[in-house]
Amino acid sequence: IALYQGNNANALKFLDDSFIEESADFNIGPFRPYSTAGGEETNPVFRSPNQSEALVAHPDFVASLDPADARAAKVQARNEPISLDDLTGDHDVVLWSSLSSSIPYIRNEELILIRAEANIGTDANAAIAAIDIIRTRNGLEAYSGGNSEAELVDEVLTQRRFSLYAEGHRWVDMRRYNRLGELPIDRVDDDVWEEFPRPVSEQE
Repeated sequence: IALYQGNNANALKFLDDSFIEESADFNIGPFRPYSTAGGEETNPVFRSPNQSEALVAHPDFVASLDPADARAAKVQARNEPISLDDLTGDHDVVLWSSLSSSIPYIRNEELILIRAEANIGTDANAAIAAIDIIRTRNGLEAYSGGNSEAELVDEVLTQRRFSLYAEGHRWVDMRRYNRLGELPIDRVDDDVWEEFPRPVSEQE
C-alpha cells in the first residue's frame, strides 16, 4: 500500500519488517491453499493446456519474452491457436500446474521488486542491485541500462510484468504511472478503463 501511495520511505521501512530474503526462493510467502480432497475447494484458475475453456496469454506478452528468461515457463504453446470475439492466442497460461496448486497473496520476488522500485530516486545502486537479483536468477544478464529515474522505472515495470505475470498487478502498475495508454488495444472499439465502477454494496 505504501508503494502504491508513492511513499517509498515507508515501503522500505515495512520491507525491513517483512519476510524479504534476497537469497531465498522467490516463491516463499503466504498463500491460499487448494486441494482435490473431498469437501475442499480446488484452484479456480487452473486450466489444463489446450482445452477450449482456456486462459490465453496475450500475444504481446509472449512476443516480449526473452527465450533465456525462466519466466517464459509461465506460458505454453497450444497445439492449435484459439479464437473468440476476433481475438486469437496461441499460448496458454500455465502458472498453476494442478487443481491443488496454491495461489500466493504476496511472494518474496514481489518484495525484492518493491525494494528496487522504492529505492528509485534516492539510491540508484540499491535499485539496480535488487533488479539484478530478479534478472540474473531468472536467467538474464545483469541490467546494463541507465540509472536515471525514468530508465529505472521502465526496467522495474518490465521486471514486474514478467515476474508477477497473471498475479493481478499489470493494470495497477500501469495506472499508477499514468501509462495505461501503453497497454495494447486489440480491436478498433476496445479501450483500457482508467477506473472500474464501485459495487453498490460498497457505496455509502
